[in-house]
Amino acid sequence: MSKIDSFVSFLEKIANDESHGYAQDNRYGPDYDCSSFVAAGLIHAGFSVSKYSTTRTLGEQLLDNGFKSIDVSAPRKRGDIFLNTGVHVVTCTDSDNIVHASINEYGGIVNGQAGDQTGKEICIIPFSSLGMKFDKHFRYSDNFDTISDNAFPVGSVCELLYNLNVRTGPSTQYRKKNHDELTKDGQKHDKNFNGSLDKGTEVSILATVLDADGNLWAQIPSGWICAREGGENYLKCL
Repeated sequence: MSKIDSFVSFLEKIANDESHGYAQDNRYGPDYDCSSFVAAGLIHAGFSVSKYSTTRTLGEQLLDNGFKSIDVSAPRKRGDIFLNTGVHVVTCTDSDNIVHASINEYGGIVNGQAGDQTGKEICIIPFSSLGMKFDKHFRYSDNFDTISDNAFPVGSVCELLYNLNVRTGPSTQYRKKNHDELTKDGQKHDKNFNGSLDKGTEVSILATVLDADGNLWAQIPSGWICAREGGENYLKCL
């Protein structure tokens, strides 16, 4: 079993055991709050995080343990962690559902009874039902699809095989940037002054993400460009 499967399976087991409930005033087992719940699962799977983790301290620890920060709009995978810093953290059980420590039987965070009184204190629910915006999306480095997610490694330098539009985000739903919005170096490689980088331009890869259609986007200093569409690469690594 991989570390990510061990992590998520532990959380699922706790969620399905009503002897475990939500408590911020008794958060280190058998009851948990949202961040100590995630930390307990990570520790169980062999990650080096503190059991005293909070939603303000967990993010840096994830990065130190091999997780990568990717775009919050990227398609979800089992084991992905979504963080609303200072507010809440959840873990994906698959692309549609999450497991989390939610709230106690009184709709509060302290002074609840031990265990899960409602079946919803620690539970698995659809991601779409959360109604919450997250500022961080983390994925463990071993959990990337090496064919699609990670074909252009962060930190690599790539050459554009075509003239490419630069956008404000990783899909065609985001608007194209204009010439003045590119970096100073980017403007030097926009001979048509239309916000598109010229074929042959060399760019540094800051992040990569798949859009809802499975196309791969790369973040570069000037913004986001499409790196692969329909199986065709628009970049090549140098």
